[in-house]
Parts: sequence; C-alpha cells; structure tokens
Amino acid sequence: MKASRLAFRILSVVVLLVGMPLAFGVTLFATFQAAKMTANIPLLVALTLVACFLCTFCIGLLAARLWAGRKSRRTAFVVAAICTVLFATGLELGVFRPVQYPHVAAVVRSHTQYWTLPSGSHIAYSVYEPPAGVAIKPDPIVFLHGGPGLRATDLDHAFYGQFARDGFRVYLYDQAGSGLSNQLPKASDYTVERFVTDLEQIRQRIGAERMILIGHSWGGTLAAHYVAAYPEHVSKLVFHSPGPVWFPKFTPMDMQRTAQGNVSQAMSARVIAALALSYANVNASENLVSQSELGDWGMTTLDPRQLICSGESAKQIADVGGVQMAGMNMYPLLVTTNELKQPRMNVLSRLVNIHVPAIVLEGECDFIPWSEHAQYLQSIIGIKSYYFPNAGHDIKLSQPERLAALIRSFLLDQPAPFAARQGLDDPRPPMKAPATP
Repeated sequence: MKASRLAFRILSVVVLLVGMPLAFGVTLFATFQAAKMTANIPLLVALTLVACFLCTFCIGLLAARLWAGRKSRRTAFVVAAICTVLFATGLELGVFRPVQYPHVAAVVRSHTQYWTLPSGSHIAYSVYEPPAGVAIKPDPIVFLHGGPGLRATDLDHAFYGQFARDGFRVYLYDQAGSGLSNQLPKASDYTVERFVTDLEQIRQRIGAERMILIGHSWGGTLAAHYVAAYPEHVSKLVFHSPGPVWFPKFTPMDMQRTAQGNVSQAMSARVIAALALSYANVNASENLVSQSELGDWGMTTLDPRQLICSGESAKQIADVGGVQMAGMNMYPLLVTTNELKQPRMNVLSRLVNIHVPAIVLEGECDFIPWSEHAQYLQSIIGIKSYYFPNAGHDIKLSQPERLAALIRSFLLDQPAPFAARQGLDDPRPPMKAPATP
C-alpha cells in the first residue's frame, strides 16, 4: 500500500508539472479565440483569467485526488488561485506595461505638401518638376515605397527625383500611417484595397489620365494590385525588387546573401502578444500596443545591411535607417501580410490580360524569395527582367548609376544599357555550404 501511495503521489507531482504548462497553453488558446470576437482588452483579460482559473482548478483537482486519494476542492481552489495570481502578475509585468523605445520623429522636408483624400487619408508628398525650358511629359511618375509602414527616404527622393530632368513630374509620397502621413483610426484600416484606393484618389488629385508607377518592394505589390484594378490608368510599370503579388504559401525571407545574414531578433513578451493577437484581431493587437509603440519597436529591429550584399560596403548604407525611417508603422505590414494569404487576393489571372510595358529589376542578394519575383514574370505579358549581380534588395544603394541608366532608357523608350535576362530560372549562383570544422 505504501508503495502504491508513493506512486500515486509521484504521479500527482507529474500531473502538476505537465498539467500546469498545458493549462496555461489552453488559456492562451482560449484568449486567441476570444480575440476573434472582441477587441476589448479588459474583457479579454477577464476571460483569460477565468480560463486560467478553470484550467488550473481542473489540474489541481486531479493532482489532489492522486495525492490524497480523494477529491479536495479546497486544495484545487488554492492551487488555481495561486496560479491565476501568478499568471496575472506575469501579464502585468511582461505584457501590459507599455515600453518606451527610442523615438525618432519624422522630419518635414522643405518641399513637403499634403493631400487630404476622400478616403480620409492625410498624405504627405513631394513633387519634382522638370527644369524650366524642358517640355513636361503627359504621364507623371509616382514612386511607391516599400514596407508597408516605411516611408520614402531622402535617398529615394534624390534618386527618383532626378527623372524630372527628363521631362517627368515625379511624385513621392508617404503611404497612409507612415512617415509624415497620418495614422488611420484603426489598424484594420490598412488593407491592400485602402492603399489602392488612396493611389487612385492621388491620380485623380494630380489630374493625370495615366501614371508611370515605380514600386520598390511592397510598392511593387501595390503597383500590381493597382494595375489589376485600374489598367487604363497605368502607362508603364517598374517593379524594383518587388514583393509578392500574393502569398499562396508562406516562404521565409532569405538573408543568407545579405550583409546582415540570418539574424534572429529578440522580442519582448508584450511584442510577442501583440503580434500573436494580430492574427486573430488586429484591432485587439492595437488596443494592447499602439501603432506608435509598435512602430518604435520596429525601428529597433531595422538593419540596413539587409539591403546590400554580404561583404559589400555601400557608402550610402549609413544614411539608411534612423531619421530616414522615422514614422515607421508595423500594422500596415501585419494587416497586408495576413490579407495577401487569402485566395481572393490572387490577381495574377487579371494581370495576364493587361498590356502595359513593364520591367522587373532583381538583385543577386535580394532577400525576397525568387518564387515571388517569378509571379511577375509568369503573369505580365511582355515584361522584361533585368538582373543586377552584386546588388541587394535596394539596388540603388549599390549600383545607382547602372540602375538610373536602365530606368531612364525604359522611361524614354530607348535601348537598354544591358540585355534583359531570359527564362524563369533563378539566376543567382548557389550558396556555398558553410565549412565544417
């Protein structure tokens, strides 16, 4: 009997050691499911603590039965109460207390202007006019920056603004929620449709029947969705290291060729909670961690080395980040990333029927998976692909003159300075396997 009782008590301890983490896991799962129905944080906290108490009470009741040979609701109640208090304390210390990250304010440029669009977006922009005496071409250039949630940097303004000398009006703007443009009222407002709508309303505001769109990274994704919706209003497309048109399946970014390499970023429990909640209800995520706070955290994770090749030391790299990325907002990225996984966002079949001159520019060290670049090559009729060896995700950081010459030749319908590549295969050389000790 003594041996049997000892075995039951050992089993009771095992139940507590295994059951309590399981109970906490079930509690978090219940919170995630509840967040799909409400974005109210106090209500979610109350439901979480109730779930924690019930789960730990059941585990405590089973452990008490094994230990004493009978049910002991009092013991189970005490165990559940202690666990719930500890869980609540952990939430208070690790999740609910706002974190003050370094904040860098976006600087207003001397030529910054603003549009207030019918959508409600308040958009900061700059326009570069052709020099006096240069005839203005009818189709303006509109540059679409990456992110979403980043902004058009000074380097973007300097690089793309140069095409005004060729007779183009050039517009660069900070998309809704980022840079100098106002944040939208709710995180869930940052949809692909909203960004497309804003771009169409910008076209109407500047009075252009057609635009030349140059999209970098996410800006390429936005350009693809815009032309799918409004093909008659686009005269040319430049996809510079474009993001995916949609995510048929998750493909992780490949940093191996970049100067950053594959480096994991440390995240606090508060950030992890916000990111996890965003998959259930992004408005609940925002109610926990504001757009500004999560953006300031995102600023701490930025590493400009991911934009260039390993071993490269582009002179401009020191100018990327910091004040250049001020006004960062993570929620547009979270919302659009989740949205682009949905089958309804697959516009590839619509792109097949669009006849707009287009080029896609690809760097050897781009962290965007090649399969996502291939979406453009497979769907847009007549698109030409240009490959830049020894260049990263932002080609102008490494080869500004070569990039400018290619874009200018495309804009002016002149012969390209180098040949387009053929085929859909990944042109990048295979990565060398790391040396074994």
